[in-house]
Amino acid sequence: VSVEAQAKTVTLTLSTAVSHGQTVTVAYADPTTGNDTNAIQDTAGNDAASFAATAVTNNTPAPADTTPPQLITTGDTTRPKVSGDQLV
Repeated sequence: VSVEAQAKTVTLTLSTAVSHGQTVTVAYADPTTGNDTNAIQDTAGNDAASFAATAVTNNTPAPADTTPPQLITTGDTTRPKVSGDQLV
């Protein structure tokens, strides 16, 4: 976890990567009841409030399409076909 108080951001580095389409949630529990540096804090030193698992947007891009193109040589008459060495 890294906190940038001025930008009001918390960055989480996961031990396992999130995949495209995977459901992702985030939760936070203040580790103590007191106001201390073990918690995520604002610039004034106030602890962030705990919150339950909340759905977040997964912006992990889809993997590249690695499916090779397929050559149609028979069947569907509306698509071009190869006959010998010519496209018909």
